[in-house]
Parts: sequence; structure tokens; C-alpha cells
Amino acid sequence: MGFLIPLIVVRINLHPYFIWKTNTVLSIFILSLPLVLWIANVMLANNTCDLEEDLLNNRHTLVSYIGQKRAVQLFGLNHLIAYGAIIISVLLKIAPWTYALTLLTIPFVLKQHRIFQKQQVKTKTFICSVRILIVTSLAQVIGFGIGLLF
Repeated sequence: MGFLIPLIVVRINLHPYFIWKTNTVLSIFILSLPLVLWIANVMLANNTCDLEEDLLNNRHTLVSYIGQKRAVQLFGLNHLIAYGAIIISVLLKIAPWTYALTLLTIPFVLKQHRIFQKQQVKTKTFICSVRILIVTSLAQVIGFGIGLLF
């Protein structure tokens, strides 16, 4: 979802100029990676909060295999990789320098991550993953949009 939708949008909007080259697809992947990871984190948070219920109902998710502690660690690692992809996309000039403004969301993401890290309760902390997705996605759009103006 986080990669294929942007890929399709680029393909449709740049047709007939879009050429299926490794560099092109890789550039779109790097730009999409933060969104991919933050969407994945919403699903990961959902499964982390539902672990006991999933086990009772014999549903096997990633969290049931790696455990709740490692799932929370993966949740944090995904943030680091997402921000790394943002930095790489700016350094490789795939995105305008203003895209790096997304890094200003780090304090907010850290705060939400700490809340989720303390307890994984659907009614109390699942919303942290959704907040992170909304704030970071909006920041990406704004940062990229500002770059298009310059």
C-alpha cells in the first residue's frame, strides 16, 4: 500500500514519460519507504495490542512469533529506518531539501513511541501509531510540497 500506490500514481501521471528502470523504481521505493514503514507500524501496533486475543483465537501474526517485546523494538526500528530513508532521499537528491523538514516530527514520534512502549493496550495506546502515521505523512507532503515551490 505504501509503495504500490505511489508507484501507480507516478506511472499514471508520468505516462508516457515513465520508463521502468531500476533507478526509477528504486527512487520511488526510497521515497515511499517511510510511508511503508509507518503503515506497517499501524498494523504491528494493532497486532501487538491484540496478542492475547489472537493467541486465544489461534491467529498467528508476526507478534505471536517474535513476541511483544521484540514487536515494540521493531516498532521503534521502523521509525529509525523511515527517517534514514528521508535523509537518504534528500542526500541522493531524489527529494528536495525541504523534504528533510519531516525530521522535525522526531520529538512527536519519540513521545508517541514512549507512550506505546510503556503499555500496549488497544483502547489506550494503539492510537499512538495512527497519530504517528498522520503527523509524519502530513509533514512529508508539506516538506515535499514546499520543495516544489522552489
